[in-house]
Amino acid sequence: MIKGMLGTNSIEQIAFVVNDIDQAISSFSKLLGISQPDWFLTGAHDRSQVFYKGKPSDTQSKLLLIDTPSVQFELMEVNDEPSTMRD
Repeated sequence: MIKGMLGTNSIEQIAFVVNDIDQAISSFSKLLGISQPDWFLTGAHDRSQVFYKGKPSDTQSKLLLIDTPSVQFELMEVNDEPSTMRD
């Protein structure tokens, strides 16, 4: 089997940055036939130590990981603070 540009034929995680995590959870739950899981809020800067363009950022994300037998889906809704996810 020929390996693709990623250097592998296996994908273990697919991440989506979404505008509305509750709507995304509803859609993924219906797609996968699962009950709606709860998201969690990532840590504030004092815990996460996120920097953006060399400066501390107060960015936080609502985050959800959905595990399936073949792939993990990550759903992330970021706040309005500067971050690579907003770019």
